[in-house]
Amino acid sequence: MKNKLNVLSVRLLGIIALVAVIILSETSCFGKSFNNADELKEYLDSQPKPANSPDKPIKITIKVNDSTFQSFADVIGPAGKYVSIKLSGNALTKIGSFHEGSKMIVSIIIPKNVTSIDGIYPLFNDYTNLKAINVNSSNKIYSSDQGVLFFKPKDKTKLFLGRYPKAKAGAYTIPNSVTGIVEMAFNDCKSLTSVTIPNSVTNIGGNVGGAFLGCTSLTSVTIPNSVTSIRDRTFSDCTSLTSVTIPDSVTSIGNYAFSGCTSLTSVTIPNSITSIGERTFDSCTSLTSVTIPNSITSIGRYAFNGCTSLARIIFQGKITPDNFSHYDAFNGDLSDKYLSRSYGGIGTYTTTAPVNKNSIWTKK
Repeated sequence: MKNKLNVLSVRLLGIIALVAVIILSETSCFGKSFNNADELKEYLDSQPKPANSPDKPIKITIKVNDSTFQSFADVIGPAGKYVSIKLSGNALTKIGSFHEGSKMIVSIIIPKNVTSIDGIYPLFNDYTNLKAINVNSSNKIYSSDQGVLFFKPKDKTKLFLGRYPKAKAGAYTIPNSVTGIVEMAFNDCKSLTSVTIPNSVTNIGGNVGGAFLGCTSLTSVTIPNSVTSIRDRTFSDCTSLTSVTIPDSVTSIGNYAFSGCTSLTSVTIPNSITSIGERTFDSCTSLTSVTIPNSITSIGRYAFNGCTSLARIIFQGKITPDNFSHYDAFNGDLSDKYLSRSYGGIGTYTTTAPVNKNSIWTKK
């Protein structure tokens, strides 16, 4: 019996030791660790380039003794190897965008003392292969969820979505705790297919706009009735977006907001909208019909320019000449026809597709 107990004790101690090793390796190590850029360069140069891909990045931990990540990032680009990086070091407070080096980073773990990323928007713009941004849970400014970066502004009472990684794919639902989406937060996320925005969000695109600029695989988006304006270039060049319903809470649509949405076949403009900006729907070549509600008092220059399939437009209200752009808001002679005292005004106008600058419109 005593021998059996001894054997059992040895086995238990072995299991405990193995578990301890596993836990230690998972918590304290993220690939190979480096203290300086020269060591990192030598290691990356020794790795076989053909076997490396964004799906199988090299895991490395970088101990940064400076306040920025600059010197290490300058090494990553020339090496031409995809890497997943864990940054460490109490002195590190700023992470910047470093062009060629940034393009080789597939994921990044941000330590607790970082208080500045990039400095200007869009954040992580040069990180074209980035799939995940993770943040140390002790960081007081930045946080992450599902690999998406969030941050609190100076008053720390709100939570903004700061960056959706450019190479992150699929559909995404923004958490209910988020109150704003910063300018260009999703720009050029070419693998993003759909987005659901909760009612907690009141601002999309900050003061600049371009929140979803260039999301070429985005087919659908849900805009909540908490949003009051669609900023400049919010959905510009979203070439797979097929339809958009704008909620009644929105009062204005910014310049270029839907320009280049070549798959957009329908758009619902509510009576709450009072103005349509410059080139808002420019080059929406699949748009066939649109209704301008009687709430619209202003239409900007080239608002529907290049909409070659747009052959039916319904005006439900009157827009004064001073607020109706004469600079080809629509293709053809529609602007002149609508503003004609004897002919124009409220009604349905049609022409024959393809619509161009020479198209002649008639009123039903």
